[in-house]
Amino acid sequence: MFSASSGSLTALLLCASAFGQSATLANQTFHVRGTIMDQSGAVIPKAKVAFQNTQFDKTVTTNERGVYEVDLPFGEYTMTAQVVGFKPYRRPLFRVTQTETIAFDFTLPVQPTCDLTVVRTDGGTVTHEDWEAAKKQFCLHEDSFPVSSSDGVPFQVWIRYVTHTVSGDTHFYTGEKTPNDDPVIVTYNLFSLQADEVTYDAKSRTIKAIGNVVSADEAGMTQRVDTMDIKFDNGQATVVR
Repeated sequence: MFSASSGSLTALLLCASAFGQSATLANQTFHVRGTIMDQSGAVIPKAKVAFQNTQFDKTVTTNERGVYEVDLPFGEYTMTAQVVGFKPYRRPLFRVTQTETIAFDFTLPVQPTCDLTVVRTDGGTVTHEDWEAAKKQFCLHEDSFPVSSSDGVPFQVWIRYVTHTVSGDTHFYTGEKTPNDDPVIVTYNLFSLQADEVTYDAKSRTIKAIGNVVSADEAGMTQRVDTMDIKFDNGQATVVR
């Protein structure tokens, strides 16, 4: 009797300990901050920056210095930033699982007028999804490609551009230097990159960035180079030598 009771007590204590560890992890947070600027380098105050996941939405506003910051629980998030007169910024799903401070600095280009008419070539009725896809391509100049991870997290490569052409699985993107400084922007999980030109191979999930390349990796380390080759896989962006 004594031995059986002792074993039950041990099991109970082990379960309680495991529960306590899970609760602690669930309550841990990370800090995310950044500065939002326009194409001239001036900061943008009062921009709304929103973080969404399956459990809640959190929206903060940039201050007079164009800075936003917020603490969030560990998890998987999408991010948007918008203010009247500028193109919105979207960051596809990213995941944070350890305590750290993350910096997402970015530029919002001016939103040009875009009168859009969508016609289906097969004669069918234009759906909401058709219209949203056309708006991304012709008004927002955004593109995205699924590159999931081994544990099923639906990461995406997101690309913002000025011009776009495609040949088979290869996509060619360019930015604009004049009259506006509007580079190609690439994001994937916690990785970010901007460049004058980007070629993306959807089959091999690799990009080649050329001209004024600035990248920030998962650890927040920044590189400035003339060219860079990157492979995306399993939530990681790896420089290809």
